[in-house]
Amino acid sequence: MQFREVGSRIQVLAAVWDKAAGRSRQRLVLSIPRFGPWADIAPSAFEALPDEKRQAAADEVNGWIAERRTEADKRALAYAPTRLRGALDQFQQIIADEPETISDADLDALADALRAVQKLVANRNRSRKVKAARAARASASDQPA
Repeated sequence: MQFREVGSRIQVLAAVWDKAAGRSRQRLVLSIPRFGPWADIAPSAFEALPDEKRQAAADEVNGWIAERRTEADKRALAYAPTRLRGALDQFQQIIADEPETISDADLDALADALRAVQKLVANRNRSRKVKAARAARASASDQPA
């Protein structure tokens, strides 16, 4: 199977035997949206393929989709701090310019979320410092006096 990104679609191409020509030819067997949402593909979606190859084709396409989802999730996580900074900048501007538009409950929820993030960051930094100190002690003890 081959996957070809064309515009906003992903074309799935498979080699199909052409009896008249005596060779296989590539044939479009499925087209899915490039930017999701992606659902699991059923074997019945591969009408152009023989029955015995449909399940294998569905498994291969679903595996490819799973890989794409994993890659997209990793990219989203990598970009999350930047998005969060932008959202917080906007929120600060709203609080400064139009404080009455935000409810007390929303402000409390935001404060709780920020405290939780601050705690996680502090724990991570503390853990890094401890590891660095241990590594420094280990390298100092390894060197002859």
